[in-house]
Amino acid sequence: MQDKTNVLFVCLGNICRSPMAEFVFKHLLEEKKLSHLFRVDSAGTEGYNALCRAGIHHGTKTILRQMHIPFEEHISRQLTSADYNRFDYILAMDDQNIADIKSILGNDTQNKIYKLLDFSDNPRNDR
Repeated sequence: MQDKTNVLFVCLGNICRSPMAEFVFKHLLEEKKLSHLFRVDSAGTEGYNALCRAGIHHGTKTILRQMHIPFEEHISRQLTSADYNRFDYILAMDDQNIADIKSILGNDTQNKIYKLLDFSDNPRNDR
């Protein structure tokens, strides 16, 4: 049996960009009937939203609904050093997220950390 590919989307607070990327990716996997091959999650580099148990930002929910992307309740969580071993890909939203991720996780010795848009036809910084 094949192991799942573990993908973690990361932004600053884990209430807007990273949960949106998580649910869009899950939706795309579902459409292509590939969900069983992946484990997908999201996290933030800062812990302030996790401390107050913040959910997805209302603007993000609105966009997901407009795009007909299903989502579930999501409570922000902060990236931890254990995430490096749990995930195969750690996808940041921008250069500052990359720097913050590396300050939490240390050196990327296994080449797991990328910007999300590095996998697009138009790689760039999303700020």
